[in-house]
Amino acid sequence: MSGKIGMKMPADAKSVRQMLWRSMRIMTRFTIAGLMRTIPENTPVKYENVQKFVRRLVKFEYVAKDGGYSGGRAGDKQQYRLTNNIGPIMPVLGIGRAVNQLTNNCEKVVSDTQKETETQGGPS
Repeated sequence: MSGKIGMKMPADAKSVRQMLWRSMRIMTRFTIAGLMRTIPENTPVKYENVQKFVRRLVKFEYVAKDGGYSGGRAGDKQQYRLTNNIGPIMPVLGIGRAVNQLTNNCEKVVSDTQKETETQGGPS
């Protein structure tokens, strides 16, 4: 499929992260262990990868922590809830400070540097 150089492509429907996003939209409140149970058995997925994906969604304010966690593995019993349901296609999250974050459904571009300038009172 052709497109512009550097264009972020939508996730494959069978990718693990797309399956996780679909599960989050259905459950709205979940734990990492609960999300892992929704992935088919024959699909290889690591706990750390799911945890990293959820952390990134928390950072970009698509998901929020819900209450405290009870002992055990860090984050294992932590409840999360979906706060920004943008539709069936998972958000494409930027990496690093200056890289734009493009959400496929909203067509809205946000970057960490834009957030910094907004909090400082606008561009100079």
